[in-house]
Amino acid sequence: MKSNHSAASSDEDEYTDHDQINNIVDTSGSTAEPLSIRLPDGSESVSEAILSHRQMLTNPGEYDLASAETVADMRETIARLTEDVPPGLRSDLKTLESSVEEVISQLEQQQQQIEELRQATTSLAEILGASVEFSTDLSATDDVTNATSSSESKSRANMDIDSDADTDSNHTRELDANR
Repeated sequence: MKSNHSAASSDEDEYTDHDQINNIVDTSGSTAEPLSIRLPDGSESVSEAILSHRQMLTNPGEYDLASAETVADMRETIARLTEDVPPGLRSDLKTLESSVEEVISQLEQQQQQIEELRQATTSLAEILGASVEFSTDLSATDDVTNATSSSESKSRANMDIDSDADTDSNHTRELDANR
């Protein structure tokens, strides 16, 4: 019995994979600059980079990123100190307030970068066939790290199985991360 489906060549599969990846990260229709992610120091693979970014997002204080609680505390402290300022120091207070506004602006940029990192991490995890959950609860950090290690081991095992199957059938796929 003849089949109506023809077998796709490995070249066609490769182009299809590249097209799918490009569609996931296509920014040609947006006015924003595309997000580029360098692998953190010590990371040799995308999965290690995902783990590093996840740790950075769950513990922003350890990586010189301010948390929302820090910003709220700063605002409360400034409001309290403003009430106690003698009239002669009001100009200094205005200077400090502008400095705080700059810090707040930087914090908002960091929040945007964190969101972009989350989106990029999620996208990279999807490409690797993994799932990602984010938590900012410091007590959950150990749980996230343990779950990540377990998930990463499973992903690596699945990738090994997939690569063995690909090798057996003489179909190799390459992912060009520079595209």
